[in-house]
Amino acid sequence: MQIEIPISFNRFGWAGIEERAKAEGVGLAQLMQDACAYYLAELDAGRMATKLPRFRSEEHGGQVRVLTIELDERLLRRLEAEADREGVALELILVHAAIVYLADSDAGKIAERVARRSQATED
Repeated sequence: MQIEIPISFNRFGWAGIEERAKAEGVGLAQLMQDACAYYLAELDAGRMATKLPRFRSEEHGGQVRVLTIELDERLLRRLEAEADREGVALELILVHAAIVYLADSDAGKIAERVARRSQATED
C-alpha cells in the first residue's frame, strides 16, 4: 500500500538519511520502508530505543518533504497502532524509525543482527 507522508528532518537529519540511502544504493522512500520494518522488529524485541523520547515536540522544525512510501498493509497498521499508543502522529513514528535505523546502521548493529538471523536459520 502506498502512502504519501510528510517527513520533517533538520538539514543534518536529511544529510544523514541521504548519505545512508546512497551507501545502500536505494532511494529515500526505500530507506524509510526499510527503517519502518527494522523499527517494528526492534519494537517486538522490546528495545528501549524504540520508545519516543518524552521531550519530543510536534513542532520540531526542519525541512518537510513529502515521500511516497510503499508499506505492507499489516506493517502500516502496526505503525499506526504504535503512533496511537504513543499519542503522536504517524509521521513522528516514521521519523523516529529512521533515526533508530540510522543510529544502528552507523553502529554496525543492523549488519550484526542480519548475520545472527542468517546463522539462526541455517542451524
